[in-house]
Amino acid sequence: MKKFIVAMAAVALMATSAYAAEWNFYGSASVQTFWTNTDTIGAANNNDTVIGMTNIDSANVIGANIAVSDELSARFEYGNDEAGLNLRHLYGTWNFGAGSLVIGQTDGAFDTDIGNQVYNDGVIGGLNCADTGRAPLVMLVFGGLKFNIEAPVTGVVDNTAALVAVTTGGDATLPQFNVSYTMNFDNIAIELGGAYQTYEYKPTVGTVTYAVDVDSYVAGAQFTGTFGAFGLKASLYTGQNASNLGMGNATGSATTAVVYSTLSTGGYALFDRGASNTIKDADSFGYAVTASFVMNDMFAFGVGYGHVNNEIDTAGAADNEAETYYINMPITVAPGVVITPEIGTVDYNENGETDMDYFGAAWKISF
Repeated sequence: MKKFIVAMAAVALMATSAYAAEWNFYGSASVQTFWTNTDTIGAANNNDTVIGMTNIDSANVIGANIAVSDELSARFEYGNDEAGLNLRHLYGTWNFGAGSLVIGQTDGAFDTDIGNQVYNDGVIGGLNCADTGRAPLVMLVFGGLKFNIEAPVTGVVDNTAALVAVTTGGDATLPQFNVSYTMNFDNIAIELGGAYQTYEYKPTVGTVTYAVDVDSYVAGAQFTGTFGAFGLKASLYTGQNASNLGMGNATGSATTAVVYSTLSTGGYALFDRGASNTIKDADSFGYAVTASFVMNDMFAFGVGYGHVNNEIDTAGAADNEAETYYINMPITVAPGVVITPEIGTVDYNENGETDMDYFGAAWKISF
């Protein structure tokens, strides 16, 4: 009987807590209809024109903002794409007066995604801006200052397997660090920030296990300005082994540390940055600029350009570039109903890679 009473009291307490919290649900559904014409650079007779109808992850969401008290709040959000539901946000925030403590999965402190591009969830954000993505984290917020720790991403592109059996692994003794500081001046905001992590790459060659530090960092800035009906955003970043920080790739392995090796008569040389068998760092530099104009409650316009340059840090390595540019016109046909026609290009620039032109529209209803 006593256990039953205790259980009922626990249920009643949970019900009271749930009732006391204020749940504000939201969601949106979106479908893209785009024609794409893709060429392989340097190849002949390779045009491939198709129409696709796809969901976009960032626009297909359902979630809620939860107010528990003046000090405690929370949020959850699920996204949907062809692969199914995926958890985007699930975190709680404690406001302790001088600042806030955030615990759970959400965006890290450093994010310079400025795009208003709609095609493919915004190519500019994925290729040309610094964004370490969403991850389980612990974050402190003091006004415009944000700082968080999260799990490091340990991985390299191993090009040695064809020469000798190598098993890869990595040990991390420190978390990944993200930090940003935003300064607000009336209608202008400037964000400065960066991210850093380090871990030990430990390949085993024969009976010998080597240990080499793989360091990754990214640093950048973002400008946002609103001037009446006009909006202007710009961002730039520079980094090393950016994919190890959770950032997207423009050209495959070009933003991840790479193992190169040559098999000599004496076998493997020591793994270090100077031997014939070595880990090479991937250097990146990217920038983007977008502009918008709101004509009235129904019509708006957006344009943007982004460029990224990646290079493996080894003698004779060529730059690997990618860029995108677009123009679109969001049309609000009713409250919460937006159709966005867009035309643009995604160009990976190098021979053997692709140059794609696209046009179509994104269709979105928010509720």
